[in-house]
Amino acid sequence: MMTQQKTDGEIQVCLPDLPKTEGETTGGDSSTHTSHDEPILDGGWGWVVLVGCFTINFISDGCAYSFGVLYTELLDSFNESKSKTSWVGSLFFSVPLLCGPVSSVITERVGCRTATIMGGLIAAAGFLSSSFVQSVEAMYFTYGIVAGFGMSLPYLTSILVISQYFKKRLAFATGVAECGAGVGTIAFAPVTAALFSTYSWRGTMYILSGIAANIVVCGALFRPIKGKNLCTNMKKDCQKKEPQDDETESALLGHAREAHGDDSLCCETDTCPNGDITCAKPAAQDTTTEGETPSYAHMLPKTEKSPKDNRKQSNDPHPECVSTCHPHLRRLSRSLHLTLFTHPIFLLFITSNFILYFWFDVPFVFLANRAVLSGMTEARAALLVSVIGILHTVGNLVYGVAGDMRRLSLPLLYGVSISLCGVTLLAVPSSSAFLPLACMAGVFGLLSASSEALSSILLIDIVGEASLSQSYGFTMLLKGIANLVGPPVAGWLYDVSGSYNNTFYAAGTCLVIAGLMYTPTPLLRRCSRCHHADENTLK
Repeated sequence: MMTQQKTDGEIQVCLPDLPKTEGETTGGDSSTHTSHDEPILDGGWGWVVLVGCFTINFISDGCAYSFGVLYTELLDSFNESKSKTSWVGSLFFSVPLLCGPVSSVITERVGCRTATIMGGLIAAAGFLSSSFVQSVEAMYFTYGIVAGFGMSLPYLTSILVISQYFKKRLAFATGVAECGAGVGTIAFAPVTAALFSTYSWRGTMYILSGIAANIVVCGALFRPIKGKNLCTNMKKDCQKKEPQDDETESALLGHAREAHGDDSLCCETDTCPNGDITCAKPAAQDTTTEGETPSYAHMLPKTEKSPKDNRKQSNDPHPECVSTCHPHLRRLSRSLHLTLFTHPIFLLFITSNFILYFWFDVPFVFLANRAVLSGMTEARAALLVSVIGILHTVGNLVYGVAGDMRRLSLPLLYGVSISLCGVTLLAVPSSSAFLPLACMAGVFGLLSASSEALSSILLIDIVGEASLSQSYGFTMLLKGIANLVGPPVAGWLYDVSGSYNNTFYAAGTCLVIAGLMYTPTPLLRRCSRCHHADENTLK
């Protein structure tokens, strides 16, 4: 809990003794030590947490992408149509993403550790109950919905907990964790095929249930970060400031952030339609749920505003940015975090992300089939998809390292990478030989990793770490809708034209547009800052 004391001419603010980075613990005073209540950021227990996140992605994506083997077994067991049976896998792919907002609310309430354990237990129960079903419709519920929702919770928390334990190496840690998805995709398919041949698909569901239960162990590793109180005298650590005007509060926030990290002082934000994020209210009470970072900006001294200032506030053209809305409507908006959708750059990002994932599965689903229709053997065509998976795994590491380079503009890197993915898809219809298609598949796999390795970092940059859970939950929701609708639309283009060329042309064009949409973000921010600076000067 943060307290403040005022004396003549100085302000003393009590800040939490926040976790130290690995560099801070190794350098400085030799008497400095770190206790179990002070986890080391960018190292220490964070590496154990990273192993847990890697394992979660290994299990969740491994189970998902091995459904192709299960699909054949379900066709033989239930004798249903291919379309009806395929909905089992479609639900299992989409439900974890569609439940993103629900998972973010649960995670906010109970913390990352408890939410991950809950998700592991739910997923294990879904796989276990699937072994007893006698119809495809029952599989929709047990495998698609129950197990799918169970996977949604750890999928979200594995992103959130990394942002709590890593700061300077956040992009690298995210990339390493996402590599678990690629490794799981490569490893699970042959393993599940062997299990099906030995134990049948029902017996394999028992084993998958036990594998999913290991997510509970991963969740237990997500030790919540809790700090101790440390009184920081502004005279010694920052500066002495007299509470005379609004500049005092901004200066205190700036110095405190400088001393304790940008994310140590943050409050839940209300976002104005003009793109500004205003610190309108505290994000939480003085106590925090496990795994959450406390918010202290609201405890800083506030100055009295003159009646003239109040009149200016009441005449604000966007009254939703101030406390003038009906309390019940504001409470509903805060619980759903709908204010995020008034942030223009956030809207730009999720729109670009939606277009990307609408067409993202095109090379995974249709590239091999197009190669076979062009005269390539099925074995060589299957290698094209493997090339995408392997280079995608490598790409997560590459973009993880690049994302931590301060000289690089992450929005520009993301936008250019996605646009080049589109250019690669546009070039696919120009060739039918294995080597050119393998090169294109590799380039696509490498560049498309930017969407996974950089998404959480870009969201933190847009809305702040305090809103990462909600913003990533909404992003998951739109990804789920895109993944559910995109492949049928891409397949419909083939049915209409009789060729996959139009499918790849459409996918490539849309990906180029998605990348170009987000590329000018740094310029838009710079123009917005200049505009608001001019307004403040005039005032």
